[in-house]
Order: sequence, then structure tokens, then C-alpha cells
Amino acid sequence: MAHVPELVFSQARYVSYQEGKISLVLEAAVLEQYQKDGALYGSQVHFSTYNDEEKLSAEGSCQLISADSSSERYALLGQVEITSFEENLILHTQSLSWDGKTQQLVTDAQDTLELKKGTAQDAAPSTSIELTGSGFSASGVTGNFQFTGAVSGKIYTATAKGEAP
Repeated sequence: MAHVPELVFSQARYVSYQEGKISLVLEAAVLEQYQKDGALYGSQVHFSTYNDEEKLSAEGSCQLISADSSSERYALLGQVEITSFEENLILHTQSLSWDGKTQQLVTDAQDTLELKKGTAQDAAPSTSIELTGSGFSASGVTGNFQFTGAVSGKIYTATAKGEAP
């Protein structure tokens, strides 16, 4: 017997609440839910996450998503773009996986990821980074990230107003 979804939603809007507050809004052209594993699959997806104060924390989009909340594993595929407003970070890649139990964010070893951090225009002096590399992984616990493949990019440093670089 073929693996058939229990429910199929077209032009769906999925809203998740934690402790009575919106934590996630996910919109998709199609969402499929399967009874056997409880997983959710979607296409042409846009999502927004919110912090405890219900302020926009991050948003993103991808062509396909696989979400298994019971195992806390999520996979995003095809033109993945994520913007984290709290981390001042933008990611672009073709595939990205998140393991909520280990809080690890990874790409496939061969996938290229573009990372831009600290690029927001603000009055305070700051450093910004623009990197492109393969084999990306990041820890949600430590905030550290690494590439296992070749990396290229630029690091910009800013000085206080009126100072020479």
C-alpha cells in the first residue's frame, strides 16, 4: 500500500502556540500530514518564528519542508533563505537541517551556504561578515559555527564615527 497522507491542506496557514503565545506561523501552498509518523510535509513554504515577547525572531522560506515535531527534526530544501533578526544573520543554501534535541543546524557536506552576519545598518560600530562555504554546521547552544569545506568571504570592521580605519 502506498504511503498516503491522512490530511492534505492547500494554501494552508499553520499557527503554533506555546504557553498561549504565538511561536510559529507557517504558510504553504500544500501541507500534508501523515498519521503513521505524525510528520508534516509542505511545499512553497514561508515561516515566521516569534520570541517569548511575541516579537518577530526569524523568518524564512524554502521550496520543501519536512517537520517531525515528535523527534524535533526539521529539513528545509530548495532555495532556503532564513533571516534571524535577533542574531542579525541571513543564510542562503539549498538544504538545511535542524535537530531540536541537539540544537544543531547543518547543511549537506557538498552544499554551499552563504552567510551574512552583522550587516544591519546601525549607529554603533560593528563588524560584519559575508562568507560562502560548504559543510556548514552551527550550534544553537554555543552560537558557534564552522565550515568543513572551502570558505571564502569578507570581514568588515567599523570604527567609531570620526575615526580613521
